[in-house]
This record gives sequence, structure tokens and C-alpha cells, in this order.
Amino acid sequence: MSATFQARFYQSGDDEAIIELLKREFSAWDRQESPRDYLKWKHFEDPNGSIIVVAVIGEKIVGADITMLQKIKIGDSVYSSFFFSATVTHPDYRRRGVSRIMGDLSQSYYGEHNFKYTYSNTENPIVIKSNLKTHLLFPHKLIQMTRMNNTDHIYSLTKKYGFKVLSGINKINNLLKYESENTDEFDIIKIDKFDENINKLFEEAILYHNYIVVKDSTYLNWRYCDPRGGQHIIHKAVQDGVTIGFIVLELSKTHSGYNGTIAELLALPGRDDVALGLLRTSCQLFNEVGGNVLNYGVIKGHPYQNISKRFGFLDTSIASKMETISRFKEIMNEYEKLKSTPSSKVYMNFGEVFLE
Repeated sequence: MSATFQARFYQSGDDEAIIELLKREFSAWDRQESPRDYLKWKHFEDPNGSIIVVAVIGEKIVGADITMLQKIKIGDSVYSSFFFSATVTHPDYRRRGVSRIMGDLSQSYYGEHNFKYTYSNTENPIVIKSNLKTHLLFPHKLIQMTRMNNTDHIYSLTKKYGFKVLSGINKINNLLKYESENTDEFDIIKIDKFDENINKLFEEAILYHNYIVVKDSTYLNWRYCDPRGGQHIIHKAVQDGVTIGFIVLELSKTHSGYNGTIAELLALPGRDDVALGLLRTSCQLFNEVGGNVLNYGVIKGHPYQNISKRFGFLDTSIASKMETISRFKEIMNEYEKLKSTPSSKVYMNFGEVFLE
């Protein structure tokens, strides 16, 4: 039956059919006020670009495979890479080879353009099992740290997931009283846009880290400063006119207030005091808007994980089945090196991992 399907690259006019498929699969798309604008922003205005492959039967689009292109420093080199954003198939056509034919066309493109590394994040156990036939688990785990502002949410999460957080409630309540470490050496400033000074910070971070997505002001402004990408509140740390760190708080409205995500937190290598000051600022702001649950994605064992614990964040990744699936095409030596790389030199966060 799979021979009746064909895969091709995106063409003008495919938007509505792709959006309908995405809305079926991902709640984030169904929540969008203008899904067409969201698609335009996410996949046609990304400075790095996206690749969209669709599966058709006749004139009908029955599947879509979307990847987002990135440059990632792994070890000592920067590689052309891509992140699997979404693969969807209409329910009436599942288990008929649709994903395979889309994947074959996508893979041919990546081979022709010398892409060396691919990765994705998923909680779907079927997808994880299938991908591990040809891919590897990323050698460092991206975990979810969670901070809850009231015991109602703590109780509901405890009941839902069964992980042992009750013993930590008193610890959380105590840590909600923010530490008052001295930050007189630098200023923390709210910004609406990234200027080119952020590029120097990333240059320093790229030199230090053995794994980090390459970014600059153009990318960051697209990702965090366009309202189509969500509501983000950004602060940067400045010392003697130099940007030495930044943090992005993403807010999402719920029926009972706001939930939040620390989408990105980065400070100059060795400046954990800056990371702490920035996280304190975002936590205080989250309290001020009446926030409920605040999540933060960080590599397990990274110094920022310990910093988050000082503000009442708990490791809730035990409740999540999320895994980072990766494939090191022709660069398995880099994978082996990453296995022994300290967590402090691996930088990954929720802001660069589009789950929907």
C-alpha cells in the first residue's frame, strides 16, 4: 500500500493541510490564535531554516515531516545539524509506510548537504523504541527541574506522578525566601531585544563548551522577541558595559494564572554568581505575576541544576519519559568524547528544543 504514497518537499499552498495535521497531534498548534502566522514564524522565518517534507496520495496531504536546521559545536568542530520538530501522519493512513517515505526523502537531502548530526526530544515510548534501532540516547540527560508556588500544585503533581516530593515541601517553602547574595558587581536589566553584544557572550560560551547550539543576536531575536513565538520576559546581566549573561522566562496563560518555563539561562563560563542573580530575578518576577508551576530544562549535573535547587526547584524528570535521541553520522568519535565530557561543558535547554 505504501507505493500509493509519494513524498515531496513543501510547496506554496500546502500550509492549511500541514496545519490541520499539526493541530491533530499537538495541542500547542490548536491553541494558536493564528496557526498560519505561527507556521510562518517558526518554519519560514527561522534564520537557520527548516525543511518540510509532505506525503501525498493523489492531491491529498496525509503526512508532514519537519526539521529545523542548526549549527552545533560538538567537541572542537561546528557541524551542520538538524532537530526533528514534528512528524505527523493523518490517523487514516498510519501504519502504511507514510513516515518511512517522508524520512527517506529527508535523509537524502541531509546526505547531499553534509549534515553530520541529528537529534530530537520526545516522550513517546513508541518513537523512542523505533529510533533507538538507528540512533543513540544522547550521553547527557536533559532533565526537568520544577518549582511550585503553592501546595495545591505540589499535591496534584505528587498524586499524578507518584514521585516523592512531600518531604521537599518545607525545603521549597524555605527556599522561596530569596537569597540576598551581593550582585553589586553587575546590573540586571530587562530588555525587549538582543543587541550585538550578546554575540561576544556566545563566542566565549562556544569556546568553553563541548556541546552547544551556535546562536547570535539575529537568532535570539527571532526566537524570543517575536510575539508569535510566545510571551517571553528577558533579562541580561551587564558588567562594565559588557553582557555577561541572560535569562529568558516564558509565560503561558492558564485558567488559574500562569505557568512558566526558564527557556534559556546562560552566563559567562565560571560566573555562577551571574546565573544565580539572573534566576533569582526571573523567579521573583514569576511570583509577582502570580505564577504557579515553573519548569527549567538543564543537563543533569550541570552547575545550573544546583543553582536552581537553591530557589526551590526539584528534579521532576522521574515523572517524565522524555529522552534526547541523537545520531552522530560519521562523527562517532565525537559521541565517545561526549560520554566523558563533564556536564558543565554540555549546554542544552528547553528554549532550543521545540517539543511541539
